[in-house]
Amino acid sequence: MAALALPIAIVTAVYLAPFAVDRDRMPFGNDTAGYVWRIGVVRSLGVDRLPGIHARSLPDRPGHLVVASVVGSILGVDPFTQTWITPAALASVLALAVVAFAIAAARERDPLAASVGPIVAASPFVAWTAVGYASNLAFDPIAVAAAVAAAMLAAGRRGVVALLVLSVGGALVHWGFAIPMFGVLLTWAMLLAILRSRGERGAPRPGPRRWWIVGAIVLAGLGGTIAYLALTPQTPGRMPRTPPGAAERIAARVPSMALGVTIPLSAAGAAAGLARNRDRRRRASVGILAVWALAGALGVAAWYVAPVPVPPPYRTAPFALGIPACIGIGALATRAWMAERWRGVGAAAGNVLLLAVAAWLVAAGAFIWYRQPSGFTSAERAELASLSSYLAPLPDDARIGIVIPPSYGRKLPASRILAGLAPRRLASVKIRVATISGTTERARLNGSRAGADVLAVLEAFGHEPPPFGALIAPGVWVVKGPDPDGVVVGAPARAPGPLALVATVLGTIAILWVAGIGWCRGTLDVDPTSAVALAPALGLATLATIGTAASRLGVPLDGASAVGIVLACSAAGWLTYLARRQWGARSVD
Repeated sequence: MAALALPIAIVTAVYLAPFAVDRDRMPFGNDTAGYVWRIGVVRSLGVDRLPGIHARSLPDRPGHLVVASVVGSILGVDPFTQTWITPAALASVLALAVVAFAIAAARERDPLAASVGPIVAASPFVAWTAVGYASNLAFDPIAVAAAVAAAMLAAGRRGVVALLVLSVGGALVHWGFAIPMFGVLLTWAMLLAILRSRGERGAPRPGPRRWWIVGAIVLAGLGGTIAYLALTPQTPGRMPRTPPGAAERIAARVPSMALGVTIPLSAAGAAAGLARNRDRRRRASVGILAVWALAGALGVAAWYVAPVPVPPPYRTAPFALGIPACIGIGALATRAWMAERWRGVGAAAGNVLLLAVAAWLVAAGAFIWYRQPSGFTSAERAELASLSSYLAPLPDDARIGIVIPPSYGRKLPASRILAGLAPRRLASVKIRVATISGTTERARLNGSRAGADVLAVLEAFGHEPPPFGALIAPGVWVVKGPDPDGVVVGAPARAPGPLALVATVLGTIAILWVAGIGWCRGTLDVDPTSAVALAPALGLATLATIGTAASRLGVPLDGASAVGIVLACSAAGWLTYLARRQWGARSVD
């Protein structure tokens, strides 16, 4: 189990290093600000308040928001500070889940099997996901855990309940990726069933229940869909659309994943993993990764040839974690083959190969991560904090207008503004694109209706000082509204110190582990090391499910209630474990 510290250490170092070295560096990603205010709303007001605040409230995927709210409350970390920590914490959970797959599903007994964790979680595929796509990153460990559960089913072991739990949690975290992951597992299960029915040499043993895995995956998918529809505060009306600027993002991101190299290497890795020995369980497990990698390759190709709209390659390629996973599994298989064939010399050469693969993918991911621009500026955060202090005495329904000059550009900073204001008043905040004229008594917005109790101008968002109004703090002007009283000037935002960053990441993993270890022991037949590694991913899924249900029932996600929700997740998991012990090894499924 000590080997599990290695992937956590490497992945945490990659994703925390920019902020530990330079504490003035702001979190990365343009979408990160949206998660800040959404988490604030869920944590303070509950998931049912998400619809109606903004067109991009994402009430149809509240799972990650709920988990972040509970974890942040327990650790005493505000939503903005979590943005420095979330990539490292979720990527570490993903690395642990990948290690669990290598040990429990692919049956790797190599002491260096833990190296597959950072090969995947610090690779360019995950580094791009970490740049602002927090819900996508939260889904990744759930997807890997689902692959472990499916592999356990293929081996004739327990896994249906785990697959159902992961289906519900995965849909709540990001239903848009849960659907293709269900397709990956279903395709793999059908191929496996066909091989069973033909009794092909090397395939899992034929038997009268050869289609059982297909049925189990369909059952878990249907159960997950029903539970998701019952729990989510708003069902999705359509599939996500391709955002503007897709061509630019493809050009900026896809080349760094080196798909012309990584896809062939993943195919070679899958072949090496399948050919290493005749272990049926191992071959079936590697088959999951192969289908997953193939799905990513086909998704990228479909963008260019499909007659119907499909997600762009910069979204489909990072989803295909089977690509870096196959490369890692293939490197381990090649190392084992070299050691068996040439003993000491072969083992040394295999170690060099494995180290080279790990160094290449981790370095490539770190390079992508380090060069990302920040999604905020320190001045924005300071000015918004000052404005929040000014607004604090006003009623929650006071209409607030933030004036942005027409020269700012087409993409308004709505999420960055909302991320700096109190959650209770976000529904009454409007962004106004206009120039200001008139007087304090009769302020006019040229190009937009005033229609607000308070009109404010923030210099950090490109506005020149207005011709009139009150300067309530550096860079913050109020051109309409009550006189300022006791405004606290906001301080520039800084990342926590290195030790605080690491402690918060480890605290996040520990909370998820507590929530999930009982479920892992009760629903999966895996070895102790794999159970420890897989527990945070199970905890992520169960906390998303039980936390969403609790919030919809009116239970707050802050304070003592947050601790109670984690304990409820843990207790439910251990009850499942006790049921397994009481009614037999297979009765839970």
